[in-house]
Amino acid sequence: MALALTLALSGCVSRSVHKPHGGGYGIITYYKTTDFVHTGMRMEINHWTSAGKRTRIWPFGSDLIQHSDVALFEGFVYKNWSEGGNRWLFAVHGVGPPAVIEGQVIALCRQQVRSSSAERVSDKSGYVSKIEKAGTNFSIRVSFGGDRHGVVELSRDQVLAMISEAEKQGQRVADGRYPSYAVWSLREDL
Repeated sequence: MALALTLALSGCVSRSVHKPHGGGYGIITYYKTTDFVHTGMRMEINHWTSAGKRTRIWPFGSDLIQHSDVALFEGFVYKNWSEGGNRWLFAVHGVGPPAVIEGQVIALCRQQVRSSSAERVSDKSGYVSKIEKAGTNFSIRVSFGGDRHGVVELSRDQVLAMISEAEKQGQRVADGRYPSYAVWSLREDL
């Protein structure tokens, strides 16, 4: 009885690995139970080589979509650990550092919505609400408030161009293998 109580109070940590066959991107989910009531979960974006070598891409992520050697995912960026994180759209090529491409995607979608309809879309509004694969492309839904939204489809080459542009703008993370609060300054002007 005392052993069971000690284990329950000290917490339990487990993990679930979703590793691709033959190499590519995957997610490791860490679960932590601190007592009988409180639990937590963290999803980590990783890349595996065909030989099984793992490289952590981002410590807090979700919604991973991969095409060939390029992936999109939503990663959490924390200003500090006592506040909740903000979720942003990242792109990564191979095991290279991830880049924040959300601002570029929202701007592209905003242009499409403005040119295809009479709807007024604010320059400051917009957030990525869904990412998925569409054949060999990435499909990204952007919401602009209310029922206003648009969808952008990006090819692998367009994503690579956005990664390059993000690097020029200083929005490519030097090393995503460290806690994300170190990169908050990336997001200040988006």
